[in-house]
Amino acid sequence: MLLIVLGCGVFIFIVSVSVPYLMPVINFFFDTGIDIQPTEHHLTLVAMSIAISAFLVAFANFKLKSESKIKFIVSKVEDQNPQKKRLHLINEKDRNEVILHVYMRSKGCESICIYSMQDKPLNLPSFGCTSFDFDALNEIRNRNHNAAAKVTILLGSGKKLVASPVKGWWDWGTYSG
Repeated sequence: MLLIVLGCGVFIFIVSVSVPYLMPVINFFFDTGIDIQPTEHHLTLVAMSIAISAFLVAFANFKLKSESKIKFIVSKVEDQNPQKKRLHLINEKDRNEVILHVYMRSKGCESICIYSMQDKPLNLPSFGCTSFDFDALNEIRNRNHNAAAKVTILLGSGKKLVASPVKGWWDWGTYSG
């Protein structure tokens, strides 16, 4: 929120300082009768405001890049065992995160822990994919054959993250039996 307020303030400052440079253009189309000549002081203020706005853009870009962007794909294991699934965690950010637990939550159901890494935390590679197999729990399988589940990840920092599925690659599968 502070970044938005600062950005608006810098924009208003740039517009107000640039008036002497814009008035000849405005007078060309509409004869306002206002004649303001730019001075060296105005040019310095414009340069400073552009530098401040560049800093704000760089700060906003850094903030967006530092947010967690982890997606997942659930696919079948090669042996077609209906109990076995593979969870692919895809890290789309420029910093590694430690994942402690992964939970599945079907629509309208409570969260069920499908994988726990309490003893051996996992570092996701930057802009990489990490996969591991897990047994599909009967509780999820019996409630919804095509479970549209969410993966909730607890990061090493204690932050809880809900990963979104990769579009076009969601393959929870239909169970037989």
